[in-house]
Amino acid sequence: VKEMEDLVVKMKKEFEEEKKRAVDEAVKVAVKKLEEEHQLQSQQLQQKQEQEQQVERTPERPKGKERYVFDGMPPQHKAPETDEYAIPSKIGTNCDDTGEEQNDA
Repeated sequence: VKEMEDLVVKMKKEFEEEKKRAVDEAVKVAVKKLEEEHQLQSQQLQQKQEQEQQVERTPERPKGKERYVFDGMPPQHKAPETDEYAIPSKIGTNCDDTGEEQNDA
């Protein structure tokens, strides 16, 4: 009877060790799988960001400006177009011949 009890205890220990080993192995496999998925997602995200940067780099034609059509006169000899975004100058053009500076403060 004593031998049987020892054998049962020994078998229970072996079973627990085997169970622990199997759980550890399953955890390792699961961790490895999660790491691979994370790495794949990181690569996909990086590729997506690179594609977005490439899209951002492509120059767009400014809206509101027509493409220049040659009509015989180069653009530098034409009258400058008024820029709709230009800020009007606040600098006065008053000129007096006294040579003194005029302070409007």
